[in-house]
Amino acid sequence: MALNRTAVFPNTFRVYVAQATTAEASLTAPTNVATVYPNTSGAAAKCTLLRVKANMATTASNVRIFLYDGTTYYLWKEVLTATLTPSGTVKSFEWEEAQDIDIPTGWSIRATTVGGDDVSVFAHIGEYLYTA
Repeated sequence: MALNRTAVFPNTFRVYVAQATTAEASLTAPTNVATVYPNTSGAAAKCTLLRVKANMATTASNVRIFLYDGTTYYLWKEVLTATLTPSGTVKSFEWEEAQDIDIPTGWSIRATTVGGDDVSVFAHIGEYLYTA
């Protein structure tokens, strides 16, 4: 019997990054968001890694990561930040976590910072390539 399915796999992976700097408290309808992965290719994608790195001193607060379908924000992750002042002997705050989530076509990854800390949010993304 012939297989009538199309093979689907993530194509070349890329690292996307956005900087969140403005304080935002909303859990459901944030307005001060940074777009980490815009998903403008028209293809679904797989996120395999998220990383948050502070660009300055941080306060005890958090960074929120959302999935956005173009209309509604869905809170996906909350990363608690520590109070740190980087120096020659103290590194700035960082967090990294492996992921295995499919991002539907048209959805994006967005980030906010609750305390107004200057952070960069990285996402390792492989957009799906459909082959016959």
